[in-house]
Amino acid sequence: MMYKKVTISVLMMATAMLFSLEAQTQKTTERVRLTHRFVDVTVREIERITVPNVAIMAYRIEVLAKDDKAEVLWQITPDGLPVEEKDCFEADVALCGQHKDSYFKSICYNKCVAFGPEFLAFDKLAKNIYFYARLGIGGTAGFSCLIFAGDLHTKTIRRLASSWGPILHSLLSPSGQWLALGRAGPDVEIVETKSGKTVRNIDTRELSGRTAKGSEGRLRLRPERWVGDDQILIIQEEFTDKFSHEAIGSTEKTIRIK
Repeated sequence: MMYKKVTISVLMMATAMLFSLEAQTQKTTERVRLTHRFVDVTVREIERITVPNVAIMAYRIEVLAKDDKAEVLWQITPDGLPVEEKDCFEADVALCGQHKDSYFKSICYNKCVAFGPEFLAFDKLAKNIYFYARLGIGGTAGFSCLIFAGDLHTKTIRRLASSWGPILHSLLSPSGQWLALGRAGPDVEIVETKSGKTVRNIDTRELSGRTAKGSEGRLRLRPERWVGDDQILIIQEEFTDKFSHEAIGSTEKTIRIK
């Protein structure tokens, strides 16, 4: 019995030393995730990674003057986003808004951003940058998201709208009035940038008359380009199943916003 206790004790000490050594050897590095170039500014998305686990910890957006080697005009980090406790509640009403006990309230805490900020669009006329951050709360972690607008002149950020992510396609209208959002799903959301209101939700029925429910994830919409300032070309792609990445057919249609 004594031999067994000593063996267990030695194993526990060895395990503790191993975890301690692993923690000491972990390093945090940063790298450029994506670069978006415009006429007068460059926008970079920076991701922070812990190695050797290769765990992404956060994103940061950097706005630079002209090119990669220019002065950093603005850094946007998760801590700088105007996220309040009520924003977390509103983003996941089923989990947070319907429960009063301490466990669920502890999940929906202030600054609940888990992934982001991630770039959406840049308004070269108004010098506004649009981006979103995904929230890490409950069963919808990473899917609920908040959309923000940042003013490059004043370095201020305002919450624009709440939506669902990840957002894979985004297009800003020529005037900067409308922001089209696509998620490789059955709809494209059109948000008014001034008010943050969703003015249109274009779905598969408008392109092919088929419903998303009947297609079982095979139909996906994406915004292709703006036609003037009040019409947008939408592409509907059809896949063999909801897990496929190669389209077997497509349909397109120009749709008026209002």
